[in-house]
Amino acid sequence: MNKNTLEDNILYIIGEYLWLFIISGLCFFIVNIPLIFCSYVYIKSKSYMIFKIIMVLSVFCGPSILALFYEMNKVIEKNDISNNVMKNFFRGYKKNFFEGIFYWSLILIAYMVFNFYFRNLKPLGGINSEVFRGVLLGSKILFFAFVVIAFDVISVIYIRAKRVIRITFLLCKSNLKIFVEIIAIILIFYYFINSISSIFIIFVSFFCYIIAYVSRPILTETKREFFNIEI
Repeated sequence: MNKNTLEDNILYIIGEYLWLFIISGLCFFIVNIPLIFCSYVYIKSKSYMIFKIIMVLSVFCGPSILALFYEMNKVIEKNDISNNVMKNFFRGYKKNFFEGIFYWSLILIAYMVFNFYFRNLKPLGGINSEVFRGVLLGSKILFFAFVVIAFDVISVIYIRAKRVIRITFLLCKSNLKIFVEIIAIILIFYYFINSISSIFIIFVSFFCYIIAYVSRPILTETKREFFNIEI
């Protein structure tokens, strides 16, 4: 079987994608080992000190998530998985390290403020508490979808924080269909993580690939309209 025939083989293609998702997921796991270990200890001990350590370590999720988006966008752009998966991941991790820490810190702060505010907010008169909780959950999903799109853009384009918020908002507004699709993907991903948490490593990289694939028109529009880059 020659190389071209092999690359057209459906089993070969599936194998390549599984390799991509497993290896990139393992890389994500490796760079977050301290956080995962502390999270496990916290589940067992419920120690407030461990919780504070987790909050500090969680900022390093930013670079690893950006590295996954960086790698998946490279795969989609070049339509080639044969490149060194691990090398691409750590190149993206190094390239986006400080941006990842900065943006993830902002997201954590915004989320904590949001959570604190709504935890202390009582349902208004006449509004059922279940409906109120549904509104809060919906708000969190919208926030997460906004963050996911922002991270996809940041992974390949350097943008200042203030401009990221503005550009992402405009992109969500002008690409409402894609925004809704991303919300649906987030909900499906959340369901699978809760149901089959043992294969989280595959799912986290697969999630980033699907998001990068679905939001490709958004990335193209961003490069063309805001940065005059043709892709």
